Amino acid sequence: LGSKLKWTTTGSPEYRETTITGQNKTILFPTLQKTAQLVRGPWIGNVGTDTATVRWETSGLAQAAILNAAVGFVWTIGTSLPLPDGRYRHSVTLSGLVAGQQQTVQLMDLSTPKWASFRTTPRGVIPFRFASFGDYQCGEPGLLQGLLSQVGQGNHFFVSTGDMVDSYGGCNWDSFFGAATFLSQGAFYPAQGNNDPMPDWMDLFSFPQQVSLSKRYYSFTYSNTK
Repeated sequence: LGSKLKWTTTGSPEYRETTITGQNKTILFPTLQKTAQLVRGPWIGNVGTDTATVRWETSGLAQAAILNAAVGFVWTIGTSLPLPDGRYRHSVTLSGLVAGQQQTVQLMDLSTPKWASFRTTPRGVIPFRFASFGDYQCGEPGLLQGLLSQVGQGNHFFVSTGDMVDSYGGCNWDSFFGAATFLSQGAFYPAQGNNDPMPDWMDLFSFPQQVSLSKRYYSFTYSNTK
């Protein structure tokens, strides 16, 4: 406050990116009406002590941008991938986070605001709780929410043992994400089941280690458990 700032402005008619000298921050000033609808997500993966990846999909073009209040209302810009059905899949990797801290972030450039929250991996040993489910295959819409209500709130992360969808019965990822609304409330670690088609599983989620068609497994450590 009370100091003068210099800045440079570049960008397109849709967005102007303004870099404040000496602050090493980029602020977006959207100049068009926000019309993109959220159609999937958000979901959080690849969470570490100081990093996490947030993904979501929209019905139309939108900026892959997240506002994180925990680190001083800093914008983080990611990537947007156009999909064959006209949707866009957005991915933003956050860094410089504090270990073991609850984070709440806002997805920007949507017609209706949306938030996601998660807890970064702690350093050292702490008590923790998580929720695990498997073989869902797009069952009753309230099944996953019922599971969450039974295990209670305050889970540090979620695990799926596989078969989130039923590739043989026509159950698709829209049905899964529509039911698994709690994925915006914590880190998600999914295993691939035989009903979860590739490369969808590999493309949708982000993992602590690289996965591929020949390496469909990974591991993660939380507190004193791996």
